[in-house]
Amino acid sequence: SEFCCADAVGFVSTRAGGIPKVIDSGQNGLLVDVNDPDGLAQACLSILSDPALKQRLATQARHTVAKHYSQTLMHRKILDLYAELAAQPAL
Repeated sequence: SEFCCADAVGFVSTRAGGIPKVIDSGQNGLLVDVNDPDGLAQACLSILSDPALKQRLATQARHTVAKHYSQTLMHRKILDLYAELAAQPAL
């Protein structure tokens, strides 16, 4: 369901699964409804034909990843989860 336009700076995806928790449409990517190929094509064309939009979305996407999904942060969250699970009594 994810599609990254040609030069990896503009993200277009469908509103499926957890994607809308990561992509805020119009802020750090563009979201379209599931089973809407025309909407998907239009969103991709919007990014490809508007360099300012593409740059703004790419910048915000990089900020989102750095803030919420960096390798260091993901490691910390996994370690915290393991510690929480290890502290629970055995079944």
